[in-house]
Amino acid sequence: MIPTTTMDHDAPASLRWAMGGPPPPSRHRTSRIEALWRELPRETCAVEIDLLERLRQGKMALPVAPDVAEAALAIAHGRTGDREEILALATRDPVLAARLLASACAIEGGDHSPPTSVREALDRIGPAAARDLLFRLANASRSAPRRFREEAEACARRSVRCAAAAQAIALRLNLAEEGAHLLGLLHDLGEGRVWRAVAEVPGIRSTDQARALVARYHEAAGEDLARAWGLPATLVAACGEHHGRLEGASSAQRLAAASGAVVDAAVLGPSEARSATVEALGASAKDVRELVARFSPGRDRSD
Repeated sequence: MIPTTTMDHDAPASLRWAMGGPPPPSRHRTSRIEALWRELPRETCAVEIDLLERLRQGKMALPVAPDVAEAALAIAHGRTGDREEILALATRDPVLAARLLASACAIEGGDHSPPTSVREALDRIGPAAARDLLFRLANASRSAPRRFREEAEACARRSVRCAAAAQAIALRLNLAEEGAHLLGLLHDLGEGRVWRAVAEVPGIRSTDQARALVARYHEAAGEDLARAWGLPATLVAACGEHHGRLEGASSAQRLAAASGAVVDAAVLGPSEARSATVEALGASAKDVRELVARFSPGRDRSD
């Protein structure tokens, strides 16, 4: 059976939850957000409590960027677009890519291994399910709050650059390239989820305050979201841990962290910590310099 994203009782619970319905019954350990909520000190400020309450309930659909939503709606209505255009659209938005991947992972029956690319996910679910998903994502985006939208969209654009960086790093260092693009694109999926939540917390007064909360909780929020959507275990782990504390981390987690380090070094400037994150994969100082230069603003990153 190929699932669609319809919000009826036949849709997989993980996808109903992703589109704004109630969270599915957990078959896993306590979620990280739930654990953080339970362990909050008594002196925690009301804003942070409110944020974690919203995240643990899981009732907010993640929107795609407005330009992606407009293009998705056109494709869904059959006015334009083919398989390649859907793929190109998914590479521009991590939420759309994650939803396509989640749909493929939710297919029942058969001996399916997790998809390692959006192309493989689209082949698995077929065009009808993909168009239905595009339609629902576009409509969900219409009701998304405007507050902090620019910041959330900036995170999505950074994720697209991280996807290209992860692929470039894998090629440069002769790492297994399969799945590198998805690791870079989706490892910060939790950022979009936390930005969506902070937009509805009335006590948050400034962008700096919101940004600090996103930094604090996006790994936990991303891990929970990736697990609830049934994404592959490598992506769940990369979403949940890609900042520091990488001793004993998997190669996928290290590659995800390195992709962010390269993009941040290109935009914000190099640092010892960013260089060390890339060098942990076996990169030389020369490799790091050339990768950072390749992803500097204005450079053609497809070379």
